Amino acid sequence: MNCVARVILTSKPQLMLIALLWCCVSCKQQVLFTHSSPNPNAASDSFYARVEKILMPDDKIMISVWDHDDLSVGSLQSVYSLQEEYGKWLMIDSKGEIKLPQAGTIKIAGMNLHDATAAIEKAYSKFIQNPNVNMRLLNNEVTLLGEVRSQGNYIFSADNIRLTELIGKAQGLTDYAKAKDIHVIRGEKQFSVNLKNTTAVSDQSLIIYPGDVVYVPPAGNKNFDRFSSKLIPIASLITAIGIFYSITKD
Repeated sequence: MNCVARVILTSKPQLMLIALLWCCVSCKQQVLFTHSSPNPNAASDSFYARVEKILMPDDKIMISVWDHDDLSVGSLQSVYSLQEEYGKWLMIDSKGEIKLPQAGTIKIAGMNLHDATAAIEKAYSKFIQNPNVNMRLLNNEVTLLGEVRSQGNYIFSADNIRLTELIGKAQGLTDYAKAKDIHVIRGEKQFSVNLKNTTAVSDQSLIIYPGDVVYVPPAGNKNFDRFSSKLIPIASLITAIGIFYSITKD
């Protein structure tokens, strides 16, 4: 028998109020994610392994060639900003290729950053002796959901980002956030982080990599507060009905 049926079958106004309160507490809370490793120390080392980003079409990259600003696009040594919206960058086209100054077209989609850098250095070795190339991906992205003040996809240019920094970009946690059980989803693996006791977990567990999904679940009191706010006008109505019933009965 569901929660509504229990309320309808209740005859006395006082019992109806109790039944509504019971419904608010007993109805199941929806869980968006579950995690397989509640104990941080029990998680396998493979979860913490450095994640290699595989380049693909539409990725935006910056290339810096040491001592050759004319060949650089968004050079680390130049005045260009590393921020995607302000700096210079190359976009990998639908064929997985980029067009390098002087060196021409080269395919890098399907490679990680290390292999793509080596391929670019090989292309420039025809013009430069021992070229030193630095490449950076500008559109690393993670998804942050749940009890944060600003949910969404966050883009950063570093190889990784700390969980605390990511939450800071989202303007912090809400009052209902369950900070002791933040879920990190990385591919097919899931992990729980206790943000209130950072000394209990390794520093690696607080590192977020491109492609991760972070979910901050609500604490149990959120549902109670939500239902209790809806219950106030209902309780007032029940009380009014009870008074009216008592008057008419007399």
